[in-house]
Amino acid sequence: MNLQEIKSQHDIVGVIGNSVQLKKRGRLYSGICPLHKDTNPSLKVYPDRQFFKCYGCGKSGDVIDWIQLTRSVDFKDALKLLGNLPQAEVLFEPATKKHTVTMRPEIAEYWHILLGKKRTYFHNRGFANATIDREQFGWNGRQYVIPLWEGIPQESNLLAMKLRRDDELELGRLKNDNSNWDNKQLQNALKLIPKYILKGSYEPILYNSWAVENREEIWIFFGEFDAALATQLGLNACSPVHGAASWQLYWGETYLRAAKQIFIVPDKGEEKQGHRVKAMLGGCAKVYSFPEGPWKDFSEFILAGNYAEELRNGNGC
Repeated sequence: MNLQEIKSQHDIVGVIGNSVQLKKRGRLYSGICPLHKDTNPSLKVYPDRQFFKCYGCGKSGDVIDWIQLTRSVDFKDALKLLGNLPQAEVLFEPATKKHTVTMRPEIAEYWHILLGKKRTYFHNRGFANATIDREQFGWNGRQYVIPLWEGIPQESNLLAMKLRRDDELELGRLKNDNSNWDNKQLQNALKLIPKYILKGSYEPILYNSWAVENREEIWIFFGEFDAALATQLGLNACSPVHGAASWQLYWGETYLRAAKQIFIVPDKGEEKQGHRVKAMLGGCAKVYSFPEGPWKDFSEFILAGNYAEELRNGNGC
């Protein structure tokens, strides 16, 4: 397979969209550039030319250049990394609008079957087997898989998948390839590997929308694991996959119209996200903070032996 054939199998919008939230602007896509301290969407991606350029730091190139720059590897290793990425035609079925894709649910089922002993990871995050099987959490051989369904898991369209880095596996790979590195160097290198990669739809997704539709009490988190764990605990919980900035006004009109109480629970230190969503939801929504403690999100709070009721009875604003 020649170089052009390798590049032709990996759409640059899809590859960059794995780690950057892209928004369609006419014929191109824009996003925050991860190659420098970008505060405006300086990164532009041109699908017709299969080319990117950041008008902040000046970096530009094709899909291979992107892999080299973001993974800090040479040309040869970039080709290897690109070769390990799934080809779009294998997993995705293109939709008709805004570069959106729906994924074949069979791949979620397959990766769920591959979970095997890796199921322990989800157990350690507080999930029961019933939740793991319902959501079809999985393992693709290198990353943990979180399927993002349009509605009820396994009964609706599969819009995307979020891949979660396996820190232990990646540290082992780095150590094998760089035996002279100390722990600090290994940890710094680990940070260059995206913690989460999104495969599938580029449009805003409300994770667990089925669990909050027409409910009087609703909980909004900013992480799929938090929302799934809260649902397991009996709460009506959801999470905007792309964060507070992606919250859509129509979600409130479609899913939350029956709500009388809305608990917005951002991660510790991320209260601005909560208030941003609250501003779009109105009077019945309140932002809740965690009591003093070492936990940074809802999952850690619960795994430390606390109860959601402590948040319900806390001070919201």
